[in-house]
Amino acid sequence: MTLAIDLGFLTTINYIFYIILGLAILAGFLRGMKKTIYAFVVMAIFYIVFFLTIDSVVNMLWTMEMPWLGGILGNIDSSLSNFTSFEGSLDSFIGLALGGNINLDASSTQVVALATGIGQFALKLVWTVVYFTVILVLWKLLTWIIGAIFIKNRKKESKNRGFGALFGIANGLMAIFVAMIMMGGLMSVVESATVLIQDTTPQNLSLNYRDASFDGTQSVIPLADTSDLSTYADELQAMVDEYNNNLFVKLAASITTPSSINNEVEVPLNIDLFDRVLSFNYNDNTIGIRYELGVFSNAAAVILQSDFYTTKQISDITGDEIRAVFADLSQSQLITSLMPAAIEIAADMNGIDLSFSTTQLYNIDYEEEIATLGEIAGALFDVFNGADFSGGTGAFEDLPIDGTFVRGVFDDIAGSDVIMLITESLLLPMLDDPESDISNIIKVPDNLNIHAEYLALGEIFAQIID
Repeated sequence: MTLAIDLGFLTTINYIFYIILGLAILAGFLRGMKKTIYAFVVMAIFYIVFFLTIDSVVNMLWTMEMPWLGGILGNIDSSLSNFTSFEGSLDSFIGLALGGNINLDASSTQVVALATGIGQFALKLVWTVVYFTVILVLWKLLTWIIGAIFIKNRKKESKNRGFGALFGIANGLMAIFVAMIMMGGLMSVVESATVLIQDTTPQNLSLNYRDASFDGTQSVIPLADTSDLSTYADELQAMVDEYNNNLFVKLAASITTPSSINNEVEVPLNIDLFDRVLSFNYNDNTIGIRYELGVFSNAAAVILQSDFYTTKQISDITGDEIRAVFADLSQSQLITSLMPAAIEIAADMNGIDLSFSTTQLYNIDYEEEIATLGEIAGALFDVFNGADFSGGTGAFEDLPIDGTFVRGVFDDIAGSDVIMLITESLLLPMLDDPESDISNIIKVPDNLNIHAEYLALGEIFAQIID
């Protein structure tokens, strides 16, 4: 059974813009011109200050000494009881998130920079919530007091309610634009999510009969006998389509700006402001959560639309699907940023000496590396699926390869800096280990050119195949 949830009501969410505008006009009419203009100015200042200062404020909060927070954070975890600043307590926060004791002192500046970026992103979210709750209330209170003192209508002076309603339109449009900052980003995320649930069959949920007594922990959500997730996807997509076709959204979409994530791309201003909040900086790159979710959903869609998703048979994965997944993932700035840090941390944790310097490790083009690994994996899947090895009935003589194919695979391997790193840092030390029996058979010469060796192996195998 699946949850019986009617999502049809979501298509009415677009009416919120008209409700906001109507209420703003009514408020402007009741307040009069002076108070409506004043309300517009103070809220415009509130919003503009937030978006212009968010990064500066987060950077300031990150380094600010706030030992008084130690008593509060210590209630969450004892390791945070000695908190002085977010920057100084980064090890504790990372250890709390990963479930262990983390010491970043021995890590490279790149790892520390990545951890700092992620930490500042979390702090940015907290600051956003605080700004639009606590600070908004304080700002409203302060500006109300100032308005009560200085913004008054003299006795028998007209409130100019008509102009008040007119300026109420400006107030409403500003409120609508701010709402579209959040809703526009969320709609983009929802649109990515619909890709993951389209054309999929949900797993049935087991329904256990309840005991006569009710302990408060049992589900009270109605369950339906049958339901199709594709119906939910259609309803969500309908909501997104109605949102995108909304008059206000179309007008906002005409106001574009270079994206803060990719300066070469023009995006609507409200979407870019959303990205500025839900993003963090690392190595002169801006990693946006909305963009990353889109990349992951595209990669997941390849698998969900594959025969493999239905049959669960490895043989139903095609080489082109593997290439498409890796090509999508190569566009992820998050993955390409995490890869070198993950390699460095894994090497440190396992006591492995990398053959590359830290500078060389982080200078690798990981976008190209991921795409290259996808080409290699895709080629291998093409071969083994062509001979039905993955299906368990293949034979070596049925392998659909020739010398050109083999040379191409080994060229890709030799061109991968990550594979070269793994070979030099893991494979060769294993072969050269005096305690290993294989070291008595294979002697690894000094100054071995791994790149040339892979090319030579490819040529040897190619000639054998030919």
